[in-house]
Amino acid sequence: CGSDEPEPKFEAEPSPSTSVATSPSPSATPAPDGPEALIRRWVEELNASQVDGQVDAYLAMSRCDACVTFANRVKAMYDNGGYIKTDGWTIRSISLMGRSDDSATYKLKIFSAPAEFQQSAESEVQHFDGGPRTYQVLMSRRGDEWRLDDFLDMG
Repeated sequence: CGSDEPEPKFEAEPSPSTSVATSPSPSATPAPDGPEALIRRWVEELNASQVDGQVDAYLAMSRCDACVTFANRVKAMYDNGGYIKTDGWTIRSISLMGRSDDSATYKLKIFSAPAEFQQSAESEVQHFDGGPRTYQVLMSRRGDEWRLDDFLDMG
């Protein structure tokens, strides 16, 4: 999985590059349970987890290392009396980069709202400026169900 985790960013880390072996094809209208719908629900759960520290629904959609790291940080903040105040992510676009029968790669462009957060009740309040970000989302299909496998920061 990628080394960068979703917002809030605590410190910058370089992200590895990933190539896609499948050829791009035009994105069709997403099925209600298709990969694009899953990405939208995943962003909704990412945003919701930052409101109250409840990360179970978010983790149920993805177990990639970056996602688990993000969830653990959010949960630890709330468990230690901290908080996150943000309007979260707004999806600007989701575009198909490549697809095969059992995998898909998407480019996810978001706007991350500014955030204020405190890692514990005793720590200093910190700020995240927010701004536009682009991510590569790697997905796989198991039967009729899509899963988010990896999430890489493209800048």
